[in-house]
Amino acid sequence: MKKLLLLILTFTALSFMVFAQEVHWADNPDAESINYPNEEPVWQDGEDTLPEGDVFAKEKEPWNGIRRVEIGVLNGKLSFSNDFMTAKQFFNKVVVVDLDELKKGLGLNFALGLSPVFFNFNNNDQWGFGLSLGVDAIGAVRLSGNMITFSMANMDRSDVSAAAYAEVAVPGFFRYDKFKIKVRPAFFYPIMFAKSDITYTFKTEANSEGTKETILMMNMDMMIHTAFPLEGDFSLTGRPGVDISFGAEYPLAEVIGLTEAYPFLDFIVGLDFYNVPLIPTGALYNYQEMAMTIGSEEAIDFFGGDLENFFNEAETKNGEARKTILRPFKVHAWAEWWPFDEARFISFIPTLGLAVSPLYYQPVSFDGGVAAKFDVSKVFVVQIGTGYLDRVWNHSLDLCLNARAVEFNFGLSLQSARYLKSWAGGGFGLDWGFKFGW
Repeated sequence: MKKLLLLILTFTALSFMVFAQEVHWADNPDAESINYPNEEPVWQDGEDTLPEGDVFAKEKEPWNGIRRVEIGVLNGKLSFSNDFMTAKQFFNKVVVVDLDELKKGLGLNFALGLSPVFFNFNNNDQWGFGLSLGVDAIGAVRLSGNMITFSMANMDRSDVSAAAYAEVAVPGFFRYDKFKIKVRPAFFYPIMFAKSDITYTFKTEANSEGTKETILMMNMDMMIHTAFPLEGDFSLTGRPGVDISFGAEYPLAEVIGLTEAYPFLDFIVGLDFYNVPLIPTGALYNYQEMAMTIGSEEAIDFFGGDLENFFNEAETKNGEARKTILRPFKVHAWAEWWPFDEARFISFIPTLGLAVSPLYYQPVSFDGGVAAKFDVSKVFVVQIGTGYLDRVWNHSLDLCLNARAVEFNFGLSLQSARYLKSWAGGGFGLDWGFKFGW
């Protein structure tokens, strides 16, 4: 039996060798100068040319995961986090408040993004363009621990802020030499922008007579700017703005010869800029101001009944004034490294960046993180990441199922402004996406 199997395999191999010689003979332009047998090559159809069809066609390359035409519907993200309570504490029948935790302050973050529809065209990954519609809302609360627990402090500050925008964007890309250049001009319309100025002072100081006096004052001033008047007839009064996001990718390791010399050093680098003001005309003209003061800059005798002016009635005022609106700006440097094989099954993606947001009284913050991606032939992709992004610790798991005609994306994350709370369920995020095309 083994001999028979060996004979069959030998015969099959010889057949392929003869077949390959015949194809070489027929395709060789200098065939007449070679001493072949006198017989003319005869094909099954009686012609001395290669038969039509896919018999000798080049094997098709595997799909690269890119659709030429792509449409997305109802893609979005939603997240909420706090840095005080965990998920387990929240679902307990009895909620226990830890005062030591409150001394660290209280923070809340939320974000909502929705793209009802977008369209992309990709010409063999050489150039492409698209059109997308979207709505984004973000918000944050940062309350001082000193203010919550009435601890001693001098001009401590807290934040309450929120913003919402609608946009129409035209993303595109093209190749130039080894660079992949990405551009995304966006026409955005500000819907709402709210920002607070909250200060807190609680101190004792000696007066001119040498007697210690206690000063307690909390000042809260909140400005809410809207694209429509909050009183009277409804009408849109906001003005749109234009900003642009752009970036570039470059196969640095390949260009300088690292990949050829050391195959495990296969990586590309990138630099991306987000929401760079191009025409800073975005503005809101209607506002509502809410102001309230607790306490006074003057010393208060708590035990002498001097409390009649301690609490002041909140004042609310509506008006019209121009407020220029800029969306949060970011710059991220990143790399993607494939250390193991040419198939690029596993890659690591470190990111480091800077963010500037007008929502906070300290507008500048740092971003950074790292992700591991597992890519199975562009059909099934899993990415696990961790980092500090948008002032929140974020640990994410993203899944992508790409069936060429249809693609599903789904992601979950744990997050919080405090690192330990982020792992303990201080907040959650959800991402989803649906695309189809060919």
